[in-house]
Amino acid sequence: MQNASTVSKFIVDKIKTTPWKKRAYINDLLQLRSWIINGPTGFISGQHYWRFRNKYPQEYLALLQEYSPEKYQLELVRREETLLQNWNRLKEQKAQKQLEAERELEEYEEWLAFGGLAS
Repeated sequence: MQNASTVSKFIVDKIKTTPWKKRAYINDLLQLRSWIINGPTGFISGQHYWRFRNKYPQEYLALLQEYSPEKYQLELVRREETLLQNWNRLKEQKAQKQLEAERELEEYEEWLAFGGLAS
């Protein structure tokens, strides 16, 4: 572990609330901090960086805010855009399901009109 004066305030606060048995979490945060500051150094570290970003989204934001305010703002915008895209996709899916249900109801009513059996 690093000297407390060189570690982020966020990580020090996390250390104070994390039991020793869960220290791997702190090590993950330290690694994430290192990648935020220096960037991943290769393909594998890049994969780990993205995995940690997804595994610890709130922690990632807090560290970004502390070490790279510009990237923090960009990340907030990216997340907002992603939420909006997901919301629009869900609305489209719901509308599509509604359309399919209406078509099926029309087909069912036509079926009955031709004397088909109701199930």
